[in-house]
Amino acid sequence: MSILIGFGLSIFLILLSLVLRLTKLLRLTLPLLYIIIVPTFFSDWYRQNEFLAHFILAALVGIVIASWIITICRKIQEKRVERNRAELDAIINSERLYYKKVEYIE
Repeated sequence: MSILIGFGLSIFLILLSLVLRLTKLLRLTLPLLYIIIVPTFFSDWYRQNEFLAHFILAALVGIVIASWIITICRKIQEKRVERNRAELDAIINSERLYYKKVEYIE
């Protein structure tokens, strides 16, 4: 029986670890902490101000989504800059080769 309890506890801790890593990766740590802490420790306030509590949670999730959008936009901009630099490097290298050929011909 104790083996089953130990196995179940191990599975639970592994799943908890995966959930925490996923929340960190998706930047959902603050909303998760809010979901856990507010109803647990501030249950009276939560029941009296449900609309405000849900609004705060929605604001936290909105901030997370905004950070995702900003990150995606920055990645796209970085890719564009890389592509432009590669194109410019290719143009410069082709011009260098052209001028080297012209020098050899003369």
